[in-house]
Amino acid sequence: MAKSHPGLLWAAICCLLLAVGAYFVAREQDRIRSLYGDAPQRISGAQLAEQGYGNNIWVELADVELLPEHVVQTRKGAISAVWFAAVPKGQAEAAREIKLVLRSTRCKSDAEIAEKFRPRDSYRGAVINPTLLQPYEPYRPLLKEAFSKLQLAPTIWEVDIDYLEKPSDKWASGFYAAAGTLAIIGAICGIAWCLVPRRTVDRVDHYALAEPTYAVRG
Repeated sequence: MAKSHPGLLWAAICCLLLAVGAYFVAREQDRIRSLYGDAPQRISGAQLAEQGYGNNIWVELADVELLPEHVVQTRKGAISAVWFAAVPKGQAEAAREIKLVLRSTRCKSDAEIAEKFRPRDSYRGAVINPTLLQPYEPYRPLLKEAFSKLQLAPTIWEVDIDYLEKPSDKWASGFYAAAGTLAIIGAICGIAWCLVPRRTVDRVDHYALAEPTYAVRG
C-alpha cells in the first residue's frame, strides 16, 4: 500500500485559503476606490464637521485651523501616527467640541510633523471613516487627555493627509489575478492528492497479482 501525499493536500488547502484572502482584499480595494470621486471636492472644515463628506471621501479641506497641541501614537519607540484636532478657521478660541482630526502615519520626527501640518490654505486627503470595516479610533483617549476641557463628538471625521491621490485600480486587478492563480494551483494540488496515491496503489496491486508463487511439495 503506497503512502498518501499530505504535502499535496496541505498545498491545496493553503493555496485555496490564500485565494480567498486575495479575493477579499481585491473586493475591499474596489469598495474603497468606489468611495472616491473623479477629483477631490473642496469642502470647508465647518461643512465636513456638520454635514459629513457627502459622496466623495477625497477632499481638499479648506478654511480650517489646527489646535496647537497634537497627539502621537508610538510603536516600539517610533512614531506610528500623528493627529491634530482641527476646527473651522477663526474658531480655535471658541471651540467646545472636537469633530474633526487630521492624521498622518508617515511622520517620523518632530521636524516632519511640523512640516506636514504647517498652516496652509487647504489640506488634501481622504476621509477614512467609511473605509474601515469597523470603527477604529485610537486617538480618542489621547485627545481626551490632551484636550480635557473639550468634548469629543460621537462622530469625529478623520482625514488622512497622506492620501493625496485616488487609489489605482491596479491594486485590485493584481489581487484578483493572484486569487485566480492561487485557486488554480490549489485545485491542481487537490486533484493530484486524490489521484496520485490511487494510481500508485493500483500499480502495486497489479505487481502483487503478477508475482509468481512457490510451494514445497513432499
